[in-house]
Amino acid sequence: MKKKTWVIISVLIALILIGLVGFFFLRNGVTEVEVAKATKGTISIVVSASGELEARNQEEVTANVSGTIKALLAKDGSKVKKDDMILELDEEQLNFAEKQAYAAHLSAKANLEKLDSIPRTSDEELDAAEAQVEQAEMAYEIAKKNLANVKITAPIDGILIYSTSTSGTMGQGGELIIGSAVQQGQVLFTVADLSKMNFVANVDETDVGRIEMGQEAEVVIDAYPNELVGGKVVKIGSISSVTATGATVFPVEIELESTPLDLKIGMNGSADVIETTKDNVVTVPIEAVLERDGKDVVFVLKDNVVEEREVEVGLSDDTHVEIRRDIKIGDEVIISGTEKLKDGDKVKTDKDTN
Repeated sequence: MKKKTWVIISVLIALILIGLVGFFFLRNGVTEVEVAKATKGTISIVVSASGELEARNQEEVTANVSGTIKALLAKDGSKVKKDDMILELDEEQLNFAEKQAYAAHLSAKANLEKLDSIPRTSDEELDAAEAQVEQAEMAYEIAKKNLANVKITAPIDGILIYSTSTSGTMGQGGELIIGSAVQQGQVLFTVADLSKMNFVANVDETDVGRIEMGQEAEVVIDAYPNELVGGKVVKIGSISSVTATGATVFPVEIELESTPLDLKIGMNGSADVIETTKDNVVTVPIEAVLERDGKDVVFVLKDNVVEEREVEVGLSDDTHVEIRRDIKIGDEVIISGTEKLKDGDKVKTDKDTN
């Protein structure tokens, strides 16, 4: 009985050893690889750059006359229509100036008429009096125009953006308030049409030569990371700037397509300007292509046997490569474990081990 037990135990041990040897043989003798299928797709070569949004149509409004703000009739950030009155200057001083100029004009005319009625008046005196009339008339016209400029309106439909200033009597932070003193030529506000936006991309000087007018672009705004907004290049800047990191960049304006996204001036994002694109080409993951002996090769898997194929590659992006010959859609190509592979090797995939 004991002898029979030992025989059974010996057989079991032998089977276990054989199994272990077989396991380690298979494990060490056959390379495990990862595969992917060749597919039909689109390959695009892009120029990428960061930037920010600006309104395509926006207009600054400046003060045509110095004065004091009497009324602010629309809030910062509100929607306004063209010709809506935005603010009004105090007309009291301007009205007084207009009356003074009118009185001076009448006085100059009366003086000229008086001199003209005196026979002994010289031509020089008459010329001087006529010049005074002309100057007084010009001063009166300017005063009338200034008085007419106390009401300042929106030049276009859009969103009102008040400007800040350090001149005159301002509120905290330099914002315009009732009672603020403004100077002629000072920017008071901007009206921007946010329904039509441009993205201004800061393109590195090494890439700007690849940008052309009309090229298609895809823009992602940081506030909407999962949304693509299409557009096209409408302007390539000629004046560079230097970024905080010391890079030299040129502004490239991209006219965005209509989008339901709530876009705002100054939002940051990134753009991919499409330099070249090819549709309906055979593509494989970039990891599938290796260079051996100066040639591009791809390992194709057929019935767990490796077939090495020399290929001709075309365009490539960050993830895929165009294959121009010798690979068909649906071919299984090896994308990992290729370091020591050669034609005819037998391999296994992760599917085989599951």
